[in-house]
Amino acid sequence: ALTRRFAAMTMSNLASCEQNLYRIFYEHGIVPLISILRQVDSSENDMCLQQHAMACLANLTSCHVLQHDLIEFGCVQLSMEHIKCSNVLLRTYALHCFSNFASNRNTHFFLQTRCAVRELIGNLHCRENQIKLYTAKSL
Repeated sequence: ALTRRFAAMTMSNLASCEQNLYRIFYEHGIVPLISILRQVDSSENDMCLQQHAMACLANLTSCHVLQHDLIEFGCVQLSMEHIKCSNVLLRTYALHCFSNFASNRNTHFFLQTRCAVRELIGNLHCRENQIKLYTAKSL
């Protein structure tokens, strides 16, 4: 489990550099990240691992060129599933991911048809400023 955690942390750190975003995407790094984030109810659930995976997705979604493909992989749904997570850091990264999608005018129609605005608005009442910031940016 520790190896997976460090691998996800490394991918997240690499994804903070724009030139690595394409490498992670085209070298098939998305599917393992999504797999990690879908392990919500499994015995293998590792919150730290999921935080790093969502942080990596948040970095990847900052690239508008990749956003259509990331939507096809289900990244919008994943971020929406995690915006009500009790883990503040994971929820923050999920909101960051969603706000990156919302920053692209070309994704607005898709987001409007699939977005749970009530859940986003609920995050405005959180005490954490980062959560409020990314929620406001998403709306």
